[in-house]
Amino acid sequence: MNFFPDAAGDFRLIAPARQRFARPLYSSDRVDTRDRTHQQSKEHPVKWTVGLDLRLNSEGPLVFAKWLATRCPDDELHGVHVLEQESTQYALGLQAMTDLQGLENLFDPNTIRKQAEESTQRLLEKTGAQETLCSATVVLDTSAQAQLAAAVTERPGSGLIIGRRAKRGEDSVIRLGRVARRLLRKLPGPIVVTPPDLEARLIGDGPLIVTTDLEDDAIAAVHFAATLAKRLERELLLVHVVPMPEDWVHQFVPSEKIESVRADLQKSGERRLASWIKQSGITEPVTPLVVQGEVVNQIIELGALKDSPLLVCGSRKLGPFARIFVASVASELAAAAGRPVAVVPPDYVPSAS
Repeated sequence: MNFFPDAAGDFRLIAPARQRFARPLYSSDRVDTRDRTHQQSKEHPVKWTVGLDLRLNSEGPLVFAKWLATRCPDDELHGVHVLEQESTQYALGLQAMTDLQGLENLFDPNTIRKQAEESTQRLLEKTGAQETLCSATVVLDTSAQAQLAAAVTERPGSGLIIGRRAKRGEDSVIRLGRVARRLLRKLPGPIVVTPPDLEARLIGDGPLIVTTDLEDDAIAAVHFAATLAKRLERELLLVHVVPMPEDWVHQFVPSEKIESVRADLQKSGERRLASWIKQSGITEPVTPLVVQGEVVNQIIELGALKDSPLLVCGSRKLGPFARIFVASVASELAAAAGRPVAVVPPDYVPSAS
């Protein structure tokens, strides 16, 4: 297995035989091209770009990609690791430090690239993902998020699988990380954010969960989740969280009236959710569910309770100025959940082929 430069100067991991990185097609799966094309169009296969994180204990994106590939074998997955020019230039600057003199070869550009290539190969071997990916690429670019976003936008209906910085259950100041945070703001397509330390045994066997705030921004997320749930043969819970101000409600509502308020909020939420489903033209099979509390906490707790493999939400694609005043539920959920979270742009349309 070797790396070869292509016309753009990127280095691609190429196996001696092209089938090395293709998922094996067993005899029981062989169909003619016409039937296969019809099947793919019907099931909306997705091209996924998998961000390869070479940091220690950051296999989460590949673990989820491998899990997804075994259940959606028509999907096309490509791994990409981006060497940012700023990082390589910083590494080159280190060779001038007194304590590092004599180690110049460690910071040679070709050495840095070779180390990334070797680390990528070790990552694929460690996760057993050689058969999962159609290709793996090491790219030198000025911006990791720009390179990953471009990989998604070049084909409509594509998606992205990336990791965040904070591990499962870790209360870290930096939770998403720079690249994940910027990609969620740009949101070129559906982005699945995984904990870096996700393990296959931790991916749930329960239903998919998609949340809605009863606005139009959530409609595309529901369609995305419904299509994926069908392909995975999983139930889909469509969840609306009714805000319940637990911290201060007792200051304004007599204790004996609180349960009555809860019941009224529940009935109102259920009526509004049913109306939204009808008005939004959602015809896919979903199980509507209304819960009360703070949105992010409730979805995370429900995901754990139901053992969900994936939480899905839409996004309003707030700009930096708007984010000063309004928190992004999508970003908060992706940063805090102990399981993968898919964030879907409001204008997402699945690929038809």
